[in-house]
Amino acid sequence: MDDAYRHCERLTREADKDRFLAGLFAPADRRGALFALHAFDIEISRVADAVRQPLAGELRLQWWRDVLVGERGGEAQASPVAAALGDAIARFALPVEPLLALIEAHGFDLYEDPMPSLAHLEAYARRTVVAPMRLAAQVLGAGPAAGIEPAGLALALTRLLRDVARHASRGRLYVPLDVLERHG
Repeated sequence: MDDAYRHCERLTREADKDRFLAGLFAPADRRGALFALHAFDIEISRVADAVRQPLAGELRLQWWRDVLVGERGGEAQASPVAAALGDAIARFALPVEPLLALIEAHGFDLYEDPMPSLAHLEAYARRTVVAPMRLAAQVLGAGPAAGIEPAGLALALTRLLRDVARHASRGRLYVPLDVLERHG
């Protein structure tokens, strides 16, 4: 299992330097679980960029759904991210539902549909950023923290604004249509 956790740490270091550096401040006995959560988030977030056709992305996302509900036992153990995530879920009694919701939300990324409304964007942000932050807080033993939701929403919007050009180049629009209609 140590190799799987090291893989997650490397993936986080390479793909998300900020979360990697923040993770280094976590207690050593919880750090691996944090990196497993981050690596899972990175894997799911990358699906849309890794495929040319939505169906291929849907298949990848379905594989992860199957892993989370226990339908890919041996296959899951062959994936270091899946193995480490499964261990972290078991060790810290993490609920699977937020991870399934994260996968579901990232299904939106596979298509060129615009974000229909600010309410949809907030729901997307809650599933893709706030939920992983809540799980990380649980790993750290922080319990429910009132500040996680506004911080997560702010982080999600910051990331989306930072990446607007990259998303546009891939035919994706996360600026909600109702906001565009109101403000041009």
